[in-house]
Amino acid sequence: MKNLLKFLAAMMIIALPFAVASCGSDDEPEPTGPYTFTWAYEDYIDPSAADLIVYQQAIQAIDQAFASQLNQLGYKATASSKSFTRERGKSDEDMKSEIGAAITLTKVNASESCKKFKSGAKIVVKRDDKVFYSAAIN
Repeated sequence: MKNLLKFLAAMMIIALPFAVASCGSDDEPEPTGPYTFTWAYEDYIDPSAADLIVYQQAIQAIDQAFASQLNQLGYKATASSKSFTRERGKSDEDMKSEIGAAITLTKVNASESCKKFKSGAKIVVKRDDKVFYSAAIN
């Protein structure tokens, strides 16, 4: 009888971790598919500007530079639609860091176009129509 109780105690010690693991959390899985982002500009036009074509050309140059930087980071960006996607798997903080780096490099690569914007102009990146990241473009 003593040996039987020792045997059962040993079995319970071995089985306990499996029982605890099987009763773990049943959180809903994260949605599948890529994140979709868009970008736009805020406070970039000087109200006294007479020639809006200058801003349109600057926007096109900045859009091209930004999309190029995002594509180099592994995003799938399209300048014409001002949108990009990223497969899930990275944390929001990592993506914000990468987007910030892309904006910084865009300011370097399209510096002449960025200078045409009003001081304090921002590029705003949205995910699901909510601001995800915002940074000064000049």
